[in-house]
Amino acid sequence: MAAALLAAGPAHARTLGLDQWWVDAVPEELRGRAMTLLGTGLTALQGIGMVPAGLAAEFLPVHQVVAGAGLLGTGVVLLLLAEVRASGAVRAPAAAEGDVRPRSETGPAAK
Repeated sequence: MAAALLAAGPAHARTLGLDQWWVDAVPEELRGRAMTLLGTGLTALQGIGMVPAGLAAEFLPVHQVVAGAGLLGTGVVLLLLAEVRASGAVRAPAAAEGDVRPRSETGPAAK
């Protein structure tokens, strides 16, 4: 159990890269709203995902439902990763000319 909990922390770090793509795709004046929408959407979808899991647990042993959800999630991530790599979407964000400051998720870095 402790190993699973330790693995869950770094697994959640995947959102850092995804957040950066989201930030890069949204105009600066809308970033706060966009990040709020992203967080709300992820939270809602996680809750919605419990509905089919609960339904499946009515007919299958819980350990099989949890394992199946893990396999399904891993499969979806692998498919998305293949699509991202094929589309060439993996690239470093372009910095503004002369801007060597680190990027921040919550706003521009202070000079």
